[in-house]
Amino acid sequence: MINLTEFALKSSEFSLLYKINSLRDPDFYLAENMRDFKTNAPYINFPWYKGFPVLEGFDPKEWRAYIAVHNVGIEFLEEDDFSKKFLVHDSTDRAVMCWHNKKGFLQPYKTFEELQEEQGLKHKDWVYEVLFLYYITERVSIIGNVKKCKPLIRIKEESLVDRVSNLTPQLLSQPI
Repeated sequence: MINLTEFALKSSEFSLLYKINSLRDPDFYLAENMRDFKTNAPYINFPWYKGFPVLEGFDPKEWRAYIAVHNVGIEFLEEDDFSKKFLVHDSTDRAVMCWHNKKGFLQPYKTFEELQEEQGLKHKDWVYEVLFLYYITERVSIIGNVKKCKPLIRIKEESLVDRVSNLTPQLLSQPI
């Protein structure tokens, strides 16, 4: 797993204010696949400076990291009053994780129902990215957010006519 927060702190592209603010935020990791996640997540340490000085009401059980894994399948297993259980898997490994409802203590960014409406998420689906909230001291992961499709980034906004006309010279110049 790659600690993306460390890269940001070492980079000259980010302002000093951003770097100071990120010292209190949870670290953000990117796992190559589910095996990478399951192998390395238990070894994540909570840096001492993120919990110092200890604030009133700050509970070490809340020490967490964010971990993203791309190109995984999710499969609905069961539901209770507070959460749904999903099998998150790829060709390398699998893990059962909870996806809490908004009324629970551990609230996700979006609930499964919200993403069903917004992205067309199904009970058994392949997704572009799953973001886990990983509670370091408890060694527990919950689903925090899911992106079904890779976002399409267009550098320059062009109309369909412009895009097709830009392709036409290339197509005409090729030998038949």
